Amino acid sequence: MNASSVSRWLKGFFLALWTFPLLADSPAESLREAARTLHGDAWKGQKVFFDVQHGGCIQCHAVAGYGGRLGPDLTTVGMRLNRSALLEALLEPSKQVAPAWRLVELELPGGARLEGLIQESYAGGIRLLDRQGLEHIVPKGQIQRRKRTSRSWMPERCALSLAPEPFVDLVAYCDSLKSDPRKFERKTPPAGFKSWFNGRDLLEFKPTSGWEAQNGILRHLGRGDHLWHRTDLRDFELRFEWRWMDAPKWESFPVIASSGYELQDKEGKPMTERVLDSGDSGVLLRGLFKAQANLFCYPVGSGEFWEYREAAVGKDRVPFTPRVRADRPVGQWNQMTLRLVGNRVSIWLNGIEVVNETELPGLPAKGPIGFQHEHGRFELRHLWVKEF
Repeated sequence: MNASSVSRWLKGFFLALWTFPLLADSPAESLREAARTLHGDAWKGQKVFFDVQHGGCIQCHAVAGYGGRLGPDLTTVGMRLNRSALLEALLEPSKQVAPAWRLVELELPGGARLEGLIQESYAGGIRLLDRQGLEHIVPKGQIQRRKRTSRSWMPERCALSLAPEPFVDLVAYCDSLKSDPRKFERKTPPAGFKSWFNGRDLLEFKPTSGWEAQNGILRHLGRGDHLWHRTDLRDFELRFEWRWMDAPKWESFPVIASSGYELQDKEGKPMTERVLDSGDSGVLLRGLFKAQANLFCYPVGSGEFWEYREAAVGKDRVPFTPRVRADRPVGQWNQMTLRLVGNRVSIWLNGIEVVNETELPGLPAKGPIGFQHEHGRFELRHLWVKEF
């Protein structure tokens, strides 16, 4: 080996030593480490799941009836798999694969190969679906060799293409899928509360259109009017659960800062965030439409008093703005506790206080409670009230 060769070898050797830690830190290990150190946000993770440009799990997988049918249904994947198993399924999809989701490889005349999932086998051949979603009818006489591989239908590059933060959010979303929101769930009111809905009909509410009652669920059909209870209340605590029913669609809404004002870019234009939207509703307090605690999919989160916030100036906007967005992913059940004493209201969303002792000027001393409808279908259940 001459001097020039030795010099090149040494340069290569030290370059390899310098880059070895980078090579050892594979994309999969980087994502595993992120999952160990970051908590993740299920609401943001749903956006990753639905975004066909980044993740796009929805193209192949369904959740609660919405999504693709090219992969396993993930409606309750968070109940079936713990966090460790979820990480493995996302990062090493071929490590453990159910037989139904293993790729089949067909060898055809002329050395051609076809890979996919068998949808149907019959006497004359098979019907096969490839990873691009294209269907192939392959006559039996053309199949020279058929082999079931150990590879998963899910390509490994799906998760590896994500940055650490959205990956951890995706894991949090999958982990949140513990139950099927479409199935009936029976609960009894806690001590001191009474049920505000008999679960069978609308007799406890004022006549309206666009609503139905069935199996413990109050359901808005996406058209019609608001729903008002027949009882007038003074001071009370109301607890209820709601969820959006329609498949979410991408919309862009203004970003509201904790100050209660819309964020603006350098040019003074309102900043927006692209979110999944399924509907817009609200809880109407004591018959006053302005006193509406919003239920919606905006980035600011449910619990906002929009009309009061818009009318307020300066720091007076803060109390009407949720402290944090505490909504669960669209389609899952949310639980709200709303306490009203005098004209001051506090709201807890999924166990997190989002509005604290906020004064609602002009609120009547007594009146009915209603559920407003703006757009989209939604369901209500477990309506309980305690009067003070």
